[in-house]
Amino acid sequence: MTTLVSQNRPVTSGDARFASGRHNALEIVKNAATRMFDALLVWQARANERRHLAEMDPRILADIGLNRADALKEASKPFWRV
Repeated sequence: MTTLVSQNRPVTSGDARFASGRHNALEIVKNAATRMFDALLVWQARANERRHLAEMDPRILADIGLNRADALKEASKPFWRV
């Protein structure tokens, strides 16, 4: 049996396996939280872009190859839809 010292008490190999599984679970939670945060940032940016698109002047829309109807159609999409 392998013995490590952690927090002023011996840690057995069984404890190490538990810690390893716990580490994996924490990594899974961390990765999920990171992906959720990234998705929120993308959604926020998309909502802002669509709001700005709806507010654009027709001349600016023409410069980027859109008309008012196209801009309003895009702006009316929910933030989660691509």
